[in-house]
Amino acid sequence: MNPVSQGKPYVVGSMGPYVYEVFQQCFAATEAWNRALSRLETVPTGGPEAPMIASLQIVSDLQGFAVAVGILSDLFFPDAGGGREARGERLRALYGVQNGSSRLENANVQVRHSLVHLDKELDKWLALKVGQTVGPVTIQPWVGQAPTPTTASHARIIDNENWRLLVLGEVMDFKPLLLEVGEISQKNPLEVDTPNGSVRLAIAPPK
Repeated sequence: MNPVSQGKPYVVGSMGPYVYEVFQQCFAATEAWNRALSRLETVPTGGPEAPMIASLQIVSDLQGFAVAVGILSDLFFPDAGGGREARGERLRALYGVQNGSSRLENANVQVRHSLVHLDKELDKWLALKVGQTVGPVTIQPWVGQAPTPTTASHARIIDNENWRLLVLGEVMDFKPLLLEVGEISQKNPLEVDTPNGSVRLAIAPPK
């Protein structure tokens, strides 16, 4: 369902802006994943044979997914202070997200950290490569199962056999996060005004 063409989104109460943001990030994660998946279906696997532009596009999509999931993680499991814990509790209750069992609770913090602080993490990663005989360090993503000694010099690896993204050695597993995004999307309490009354917005689960 297109959230723009269906009318003006709204939700009653002080949690409205947070509920809308959950919807926005579920939509962003789903769109990014579906784009990456459609591109992966046409790209050769097994390493550097993947066309440069196509592999960069896939990484861009997967980074978009990682960012959206990171925002969802922060919304449901915020840092302590400023009333954020209480807000997180209320939001988790609205969506039935459980403490201790949610895949979003940690949401591959290291991958997110590597992306947000890429310059510092790249410095560390390159320092570790000094003296290693792993071949030239390359910006081009590796597409295919990982890690192997051959791919150790790739800063980003798209492991499409196990549905993982590796950024500077840190791993994000997509399958469990996709399941959670799909579940949250279907529980969304956001509604829109239409000529026939209010309609609850829902997002089709990721493919």
